[in-house]
Amino acid sequence: MIDDALFMRLANAAVWAPTAENRHFVKLRLERDGERNVILVMPTSVLLQEDTGRMPLHCLGIGALVENVVIQAATEGLHAEVRWGGKVSSGEPVAHIELARDASGRGLPKLSRLKPYIEQRVTNRAVRMAPPALDSLQRMTFDELTTDFDGVRLKWILSGEKWPFVRMGYSAESARFANEGLHREMFSGIRWSLGWSSSSDEGLPPGALGIERAARPAFKLLRHWPLMKALSIVGGHRLIGIRAALIPLLMSADLVVIASDHDGLSDWLNAGRVMQRVWLHGTSMNRAIQPVAAVALYAHKGFPGVAPDVCSSLQAGWRAILGDKVPMMCLRMGGADAPTVRAGRICPDKLVD
Repeated sequence: MIDDALFMRLANAAVWAPTAENRHFVKLRLERDGERNVILVMPTSVLLQEDTGRMPLHCLGIGALVENVVIQAATEGLHAEVRWGGKVSSGEPVAHIELARDASGRGLPKLSRLKPYIEQRVTNRAVRMAPPALDSLQRMTFDELTTDFDGVRLKWILSGEKWPFVRMGYSAESARFANEGLHREMFSGIRWSLGWSSSSDEGLPPGALGIERAARPAFKLLRHWPLMKALSIVGGHRLIGIRAALIPLLMSADLVVIASDHDGLSDWLNAGRVMQRVWLHGTSMNRAIQPVAAVALYAHKGFPGVAPDVCSSLQAGWRAILGDKVPMMCLRMGGADAPTVRAGRICPDKLVD
């Protein structure tokens, strides 16, 4: 039922999922057994070598990749049943995607309508994401995207909660410039050799970062840790955090948090699926969208490099906003021009095992 051409169309949808540093950490393997067709999502050696504390970040990207496969399958008239693996380990699938013809077609239109936006979706790092904000009925259309996932819900940051959230985001983003490990993680994925006008299939092209032309020379210097360390001693990381987080968050028409009742591997993977649905739905509405990951991820004790006081402060802030729910990802939205440079994607052949 699933021939090679169809499998490659599914793989092509998968490569357009958002990932950490624009690099995929899994491979797709198709197993055919009569009428039973299963895509196994296998971890790469790079993923297996990653610090376990960073696994939630990778799970978000893997969940988004799986969601793209599910959406593409729906456009092919296939129902996709997703089953998560219990852990990330060598030789064990992170996910099983079982595909079958859906004669009833129930549920397929809801997903297949998102397919045109898989390749249009882009991270927009514009400082200002202009009003108008979404109204309650529009927000409800986003909320409905989560109903397939037990325990994963959206929390909209409305006016009364915006300033506390912005302060948390500012604290988390500033911390990225004050810690050597977080600094290395942030700058290592940028392909500086490309200049400011070229794209790349893997890694982040500098031109996609949304840095103003006048600020580019200074920003490029910040990749050198000795310089950034010296600046952070006199509070330079806080000054940079104003541009990196405080101003953009204040100037966002909408802020939304993806939160879960639990903190397990499958919960992070499901949060990635929800993130992708929300992102594609927002793209269909011509909303500019940027993920704001640090404020959620740095609240988890296992994330490497985060100072205990930063983690504790974020945890306290999230309790005030979410209660006992777990923050997994945040997105900022609004109106903005499309970026002049966007990251490309690898050939689907490279994603297939």
